[in-house]
Parts: sequence; structure tokens; C-alpha cells
Amino acid sequence: MAQGFMVRLRGPMALFTRPEFKVERYSYDVPTPSALAGALASIYLHPGIEWQVERYWVLNEIRRQSVAVKEVSSKASSAKVLQAAKGKGPMPRVGVGEARQIRCTSRLVDVDYVVQCRFSITDGTDSRAKRAKIASIVDRRLRRGQCYQQPYLGVREHPCSFSAWEGGVPEGHYSQCGPVDLGLVFCGMDRTDPAVDRPRFFHAVMDRGCVEVAGREVV
Repeated sequence: MAQGFMVRLRGPMALFTRPEFKVERYSYDVPTPSALAGALASIYLHPGIEWQVERYWVLNEIRRQSVAVKEVSSKASSAKVLQAAKGKGPMPRVGVGEARQIRCTSRLVDVDYVVQCRFSITDGTDSRAKRAKIASIVDRRLRRGQCYQQPYLGVREHPCSFSAWEGGVPEGHYSQCGPVDLGLVFCGMDRTDPAVDRPRFFHAVMDRGCVEVAGREVV
């Protein structure tokens, strides 16, 4: 059994990285369902529930910004960190001027989305009373702006605001536009096989600003 909500997520920037770009970060034109589910989990996180995105609306025009960012190109060895924690050596570190390289990032700017989503209870304790309790907590957090941690759009460097959407069917920049084929978009990892995680993609189409997720074929 699932419980539904309409949530508005807004932010000055967003980055939903395409996995085929190994070095440079290049964002999808629209959010990935897994990124939206992560933002919802930042509002209310519970080990016994799972957030599911059914559809979402893109309210603002899709605009991009390209920036060059100086990033760390290596990380400290976990084995050396454990040794240092046991007092068997110095704590490894990466100097500010060391192991740095410039990478280009193409991100989205001035984003505004309305997400139709649901949560499902996955720990085997589903009941009407429990669903009502969780729904009440989520609704209260959406109205008061409370969250477990700061929600973000794709990466933590791009935080977003959130609120309950009560305006009916959302309308935005693409409300009068016909279908736009966005190709394959990453939607999450398939963890049914404990030995290996497999990426899943769905064929995204934006029709009048709305991207349907539920029921779309996953490959």
C-alpha cells in the first residue's frame, strides 16, 4: 500500500550527472527519479519505507551553465587511515595544492519541479495506522519546512527548498509543448542480486512539461 504527495523542489542549480561521462560532469536535461527520491528521503528518512516517484513536472525553462571546477583527483588510502586510527602511522592527507585538477561541469540553473510521489512500507509492518502516522509526519514537515537533512538536487553542492504543492495540475514553461523525447535516463540501481548492482534506465518523454516515471519500461 502506498501513500501519495505532491512536493515542490526549487533551487538555483542542479546537477543530474549522466553516467556515460566518466570525467566531465554533464547533467541530464531533467531530474533522475533516484535523485528526486533522494531529495524526498532528505525530508523524511525512515529505514522501513521507500520513496517512489510516479511523475514530475518541469516548471522553468531548461537552461544550462558551464563552469570549470578545481577538484581533488585522488583520495587518501582507507588502509592507511585505519592504521593511523590504531596508532601505527601518521594520518594520511591530501594537501590543498596537491592532487588537484580542473574539470568542466555543465549544470542546470534556476530549476523548479513538482514531484508526484508515494512512499511504500517495506519492513513488513504495513498497517493503516502506520501509514496515517507517517503521512501526517511528512505532511507536517512539508508545511513547516522541516527535514532530516538539507535536500539537494543531484549533488550536495546544489541544495534546494521544498514545500507541499497545492496548486492542482502544475503549469510551467512547457505546458503548451508537445512530446519531447529525452532518451534513456538513469532511474536507479537494481539490487535484487546481492552479488552485483545493475543500473536501470527508462525511456523519458516530456509531454506538456510532465515526465511520466511509473509504468515506463525499464531497461
